[in-house]
Amino acid sequence: MNRTINCADFANRRDDQVYFQSVREASENWNETIDLCAKEVCGALLGGRGNADISGVGNVIGFVLTAVIFTYFLQNPPSSRSRRWTKHITYVKGALEAYQSCSIFFSASIQLVTVIFHARKDFGGGIKNITIISGHEIEIGWSVSLLIFVPLFYQFSIPDSFLKRRGLNIVFVSLCGLFHLYIFLSRVYAFSAPEPVGTVVSQPELDALQARCRQPERTLSNYERKVSAIIYFTGSSLLFLILLYKSTAMTKKALLRYHAPYHRKARGFFYFGILPLIAFSQIWFILRVRMEQKEMAKYLGLDFLDDNWGFGQIIALLIWMPVVVEYLYQYYSDVEPSLGANVVPYQQNQFSSTTVVMAPLQSPRTQGTGRTGSL
Repeated sequence: MNRTINCADFANRRDDQVYFQSVREASENWNETIDLCAKEVCGALLGGRGNADISGVGNVIGFVLTAVIFTYFLQNPPSSRSRRWTKHITYVKGALEAYQSCSIFFSASIQLVTVIFHARKDFGGGIKNITIISGHEIEIGWSVSLLIFVPLFYQFSIPDSFLKRRGLNIVFVSLCGLFHLYIFLSRVYAFSAPEPVGTVVSQPELDALQARCRQPERTLSNYERKVSAIIYFTGSSLLFLILLYKSTAMTKKALLRYHAPYHRKARGFFYFGILPLIAFSQIWFILRVRMEQKEMAKYLGLDFLDDNWGFGQIIALLIWMPVVVEYLYQYYSDVEPSLGANVVPYQQNQFSSTTVVMAPLQSPRTQGTGRTGSL
């Protein structure tokens, strides 16, 4: 009977009920079939090869860069009343505008790829309750969708005068929010779907499958997955509420100001505490799942595709180069970027504590006439 088993038939995951039925009918013993075709079955059900478009090495480095740059800007808040900001404004202001565009395009591209991947899983006849048989790419896709959505909220934490096209940016952020909403609802449905154990696959079959495919010492614990799920659902809900509020306020053309001290404290705690926590917790979970996936691929003899460098991996890194280049250019040059309309740089007199305010520039037409004008 063993000689008639064609393991290549199990390499591609299709309708799960048909898939498990074909595994049962391949031989008289379920465990025997799993042992003989572990490479194909485990790779199809658990995703052992990886998905370079979502969790490739270049993308992972890009995710880390996203969180680091995002956190750095949060720790250097633009405020005309902050001398610390005035010290850095000449080279951070230009980088902010570059970061604004790069973060939107990076998030939109990764979100779109993640939506396409999950749509194929959701509408491809697979098991909806993937908490039972959870593919690594699906788990990583959940965290990636939230991780790259977080940095887009940086623009909401700074004054209007420091960023251009805020209204247009909110439109792009809302578009990325719709992409993330689909991933969010997909995960909600995965947890609320009917239990497949007993209908599609029996509990002994499932236990034998996971015991054969996963190494217990390399597997994420249920506690780690529960913590990640709590942060995911809580963080996503908070971001959706903030985006809904900002979008509604923009349509009314009147953003509410946080004048009350407790409003300012709550706002600062959210932007400077909660958002970095959400971002770095998702990075931690992505790296943990990716490590488990890599160990499983090595254990089963599969090719781990996420470590291969390709065009998409390079683009995921180069997309952040404008931010770095603009930052370094402003740092090493004497050229000051255009400051906001409400921001007045100051120079400290070395002989007194008086603040010297820069006078407005005069145009060539007004010089010598006693009138002032702006260039």
